[in-house]
Amino acid sequence: MPREQPLGKTRRIPVSFSQREASDLSNNPRGEGSKIPAGENCRIDERQLRASLEAQEFGDSAQCRAAELDATISSMADGVLIHNLSGEIVNWNPAVLRILGHSPADLLLPLAERRRMLSPTTPDGQAQPIEEAAILRALRGEIVQGQVLAYHPSSERTVWVSQCASPIRTAEGKIIGAVSVFTDITVTYELRQHLEDLIHTVSHDLRNPLATVHGQAQMLRRFADNPELVRNCAESILTGADRMGAIIQDLIDYARWESGQLSLEKQSVNLCSFVSEFLERSKLMMDVARVKVAIPMGLPLPEADPSRLERILTNLVTNALKYSLPDTEVIVRARRGSGEVAVSVADAGTGIAREDLPHLFQRFYRAKGGNKGGKKADGLGLGLYIAKILVEAHGGRIWVRSKEGRGSIFCFTLPIMEPSAREQEKDSS
Repeated sequence: MPREQPLGKTRRIPVSFSQREASDLSNNPRGEGSKIPAGENCRIDERQLRASLEAQEFGDSAQCRAAELDATISSMADGVLIHNLSGEIVNWNPAVLRILGHSPADLLLPLAERRRMLSPTTPDGQAQPIEEAAILRALRGEIVQGQVLAYHPSSERTVWVSQCASPIRTAEGKIIGAVSVFTDITVTYELRQHLEDLIHTVSHDLRNPLATVHGQAQMLRRFADNPELVRNCAESILTGADRMGAIIQDLIDYARWESGQLSLEKQSVNLCSFVSEFLERSKLMMDVARVKVAIPMGLPLPEADPSRLERILTNLVTNALKYSLPDTEVIVRARRGSGEVAVSVADAGTGIAREDLPHLFQRFYRAKGGNKGGKKADGLGLGLYIAKILVEAHGGRIWVRSKEGRGSIFCFTLPIMEPSAREQEKDSS
């Protein structure tokens, strides 16, 4: 099939007639003579034909350019809104509906009503005055670039956008409308906020144990001849060092996971003895006297990396002790499932607020409600995230059940390697 020529490149074909042909063309069907000279008639027909062809070519070219522009705008990931001089939206692309969660009918509402639906706020949390709206500034002749706003299309969703707007002018410079383009920067903005929080939290959380180590070291230097004081100072120094080590290890595991370099050295683990030995090693880090182990004998041996499993238990048990009353127990249980062992860490603390539950295993998330009178939890906000990625790296699952005022239960699973599979793995190695 021959390829069609683009409409924008249609060629013009010159038209010319001989005097005899012009005379024939000027005659009517009845053979009556024409009052217009044959040559003049030819020139008129030629001009009309040329004008018709040029008009058709111009129309086809305009349609082609309009289709190209429409396809370009429709495929853009950024939202594009085109307004008339009255501020009404006359055109938009699909990205607008996706980013703002609007329906086409919402876009036809007056500007003031649309702003009430989105509740735009500035980065410092203040409501944006309507006269500062980018589209109104563009209709006044301004060019707006990089205006950062938070839109709130629902009570549970915030969309951060970087918005630009510019007036649409005629060739004479008259404003006939405006176009606004906005980019969804929610992920980038939240990541930057998390990074700032992380830097602040790391510096704060490392400063406290470092101050303890420094203070206790000074005490040792001054009272080195007091054995009892030396022993107490040494224990405080070890506790502070362990706290700093835990923070640093969280950061290392996070960086390894993000870069795809987290590796596991799995082996069969006896959970009953492993948990008991873990608590014995952790006496200086946590109040292990409150932790009760309820793991039955004869439980199948899951496959796990011992150092990573200890990291998971450290994060879960530390959280349970932190967010429960000092005179309550934390219970570590384990049971057999279908091809897996399920481990749980239960506390009788204040529980977790419902709004926090869906976000607990997100990186840098620190609960605001439920715990500690609604104050934001301390720490990096990486502990539960690290526990999640380590569990999933083992092929397991992790989840939480909690009710405010009734405590929380964190559960995770570890796969069991069947004896036949274990033998095959030994043979292959």
